[in-house]
Amino acid sequence: MGQEPTSVRNQRLARCLRHRWERPVFWLTLLPLVAWLVMVGTGSAGWLLFLLGGAWARLYFHLYQQHTRLLAHGVQVSATQLPQIHDALERCASYLPLSYPVDLMVVPGLELQAFTFGMGRQHTIVISSALVEALDEEELLAVISHEWGHIALDHTMLGSLFGVLTQATLAARHAQPLLARTPFATASRLRPWHLLLQTLMTLLVPLFFLAHRRLAEFSADRVALLIVGNPAPLARALTKLVVGPTLAASLDEASLIQQAEAVTRNPLGFWYLLGSDHPFVGARLRALHDWYASPAYQMLVPPSHIGSPMAPPAKGNLL
Repeated sequence: MGQEPTSVRNQRLARCLRHRWERPVFWLTLLPLVAWLVMVGTGSAGWLLFLLGGAWARLYFHLYQQHTRLLAHGVQVSATQLPQIHDALERCASYLPLSYPVDLMVVPGLELQAFTFGMGRQHTIVISSALVEALDEEELLAVISHEWGHIALDHTMLGSLFGVLTQATLAARHAQPLLARTPFATASRLRPWHLLLQTLMTLLVPLFFLAHRRLAEFSADRVALLIVGNPAPLARALTKLVVGPTLAASLDEASLIQQAEAVTRNPLGFWYLLGSDHPFVGARLRALHDWYASPAYQMLVPPSHIGSPMAPPAKGNLL
């Protein structure tokens, strides 16, 4: 039999690695926006296309501007510039190859941070110099693999799509008084639906969007685990992001997990979680170890890559 095409392999991996609630929550986020835009553009498809095209062009220019600013103030990693970091990028590409290049930038900064952005054929991973200095080689690979996972699982593209629809929706809201005086005004029978959808967008869409962002973090952690083959480096990197590299050695991961569970059970803590775009670190640690011990993960990779399976973490016995 012939070798499995890269695109087919990536799609199969994406289905396994993606959190099961990620896509449903994403559609719950987008459908009210799409429905409202369609209603606004019922009388004029040209007006709807103008809103979407303008929002897309604005977002593309913003991303291009951000990429140029990073080139001016940071360092683009390559085989000749920071080659030890470039090796990590090559390893990501060997496990989850993409059909377009990914730039890796190291930018000056005292904060421990890493993020990715882009759409189409332009994607960029950004890591602060402080984070590079705080992590060892395996931890840095885990962080880069996590950001690579966001790209491989289309989180950046989906985020860009949400941004386009949000910008178009805001523009349509501002244009409503003008449209009401034109022949393209929406029929009065649709106005109650407008009010309902506006309420959904105001109250529910932001919550669904943040929920999708949190689920995407779990999915990207799974990609990092697939590439690194061991939860320990990513777990250490997460603890360093909480308290810094010096104090991280004194943290107990089981206690962090219990702390996150206690906060989630608290009504105020749960409300705080709903407004956050990242899960609690303890929740990510729990999910990371659970996924590593799951049959689903062990079916994805050869035993030589994962070593001996781990049991779910218990206090004092996590790594």
